[in-house]
Amino acid sequence: MLLAAGPAAAQTTTRDAPTNESELLIPDPAATGGTAATGVQAASVPGVSTWDFVRMFLVLALVVAVIYGVFWLLRRTSRRTVQENELIRVLGSRSLSGGRALHLVEVASSVFLVGSADGGVDLIAEITDKESLDAVRLQAAEAGAVGRVRFADTLARIFKPTKKAPGLGEGVDFIRGQRERLRRLRGGR
Repeated sequence: MLLAAGPAAAQTTTRDAPTNESELLIPDPAATGGTAATGVQAASVPGVSTWDFVRMFLVLALVVAVIYGVFWLLRRTSRRTVQENELIRVLGSRSLSGGRALHLVEVASSVFLVGSADGGVDLIAEITDKESLDAVRLQAAEAGAVGRVRFADTLARIFKPTKKAPGLGEGVDFIRGQRERLRRLRGGR
């Protein structure tokens, strides 16, 4: 209460007191080097050094690292560990538009077609036909035998050169073959 009344009281005394305009000092712009409009001398403005930029980037990197660390901890602690077993298996999945998907799920000896979306999981159908069950289980077993390809293996296959660079004889044979093709095209006109 005392702090709030202090500035207000100081303002009222400054407003109430008449100002003698003849005592005001207005600096000459030519004498001060053109800084009279701002009222600040050029020598008193602090410069921004290289260390200020380095410090700014270090603080920014620290803040980003802390945010990343918090997200990593949240993701790590929010994982639920579910023990996998052979009673429930996903035989196949197909993504649909809008974040929806179809899944063939085998529970014990029954196979269900379920749909998943943002709102939850719904049972679409239970597959009871013996021939369909056998075909689904056979395809799932064949797909399981192939297994999933690791991302690192996919990258290695993409970026790994499959053909070695042509040797001297291979390059010459290729050029000769191209010449023959060009001659045949010219002669065919």
